[in-house]
Amino acid sequence: MDVSSTHRRTYLVVGVVFVVLLIVALVVFRAPKKTAESIAKAQELIAAFELAGLTAPSEQQIVGTFGEDGGPVCDTDFDELIQNNLNLLLSNGAAQVGARGVIIDAKVLKGEAIVLSIYCPDRLPEFQAFIDQLKTADLIRD
Repeated sequence: MDVSSTHRRTYLVVGVVFVVLLIVALVVFRAPKKTAESIAKAQELIAAFELAGLTAPSEQQIVGTFGEDGGPVCDTDFDELIQNNLNLLLSNGAAQVGARGVIIDAKVLKGEAIVLSIYCPDRLPEFQAFIDQLKTADLIRD
């Protein structure tokens, strides 16, 4: 048995495993369905964003992201890990020693609060308590 046939066999096995995993992923993946309830919630979210002076995504984007139940926004526990990750995202973007928190505009957080109020209102007080401790300022120009 020469080296090239061993390589071919290895590539064949890897290729078959990849195809099987791809088929499993396509079967398991479930995108949010476009239902009357998901459309109604998307329209409610768009109206709330516009009322708050925020730019709303399209109805199709909202339905595809949140569906009827809020999707990952409502599925994720707002534990310390999530809070720390959010704090990291609200930093200056530097790595290691230079990383530090920044003052952000309250409008940045208002959109998330609106989403929670529509899709999972029971989660809103916990998020509100978290964002109330952040330092914000009016930084975004209209």
